[in-house]
Amino acid sequence: MKPHSIGRALGIGLRVAGRIAGQRAAANAKAAVSAPATGVSAANLPTRPVAGTAAQSHAAGQAAVAARSASHAAWAAFCAPFAA
Repeated sequence: MKPHSIGRALGIGLRVAGRIAGQRAAANAKAAVSAPATGVSAANLPTRPVAGTAAQSHAAGQAAVAARSASHAAWAAFCAPFAA
């Protein structure tokens, strides 16, 4: 395989892995943000954060870490044949 072909394959693989990870993180963050907050109405806005807010933020962060880990694993599997 030519060096140019290897570089092109690696670039394409990295771009695809990044796009997949970004889509997963965005979908998980959107799901965490769109979950209804209990006890909030337009007339009765709370003075403190709603109880579920921290848990939702944590879940979104964990989803982003999982997507990043999956992307790293896919990248490592792709690069394994080239390492020698």
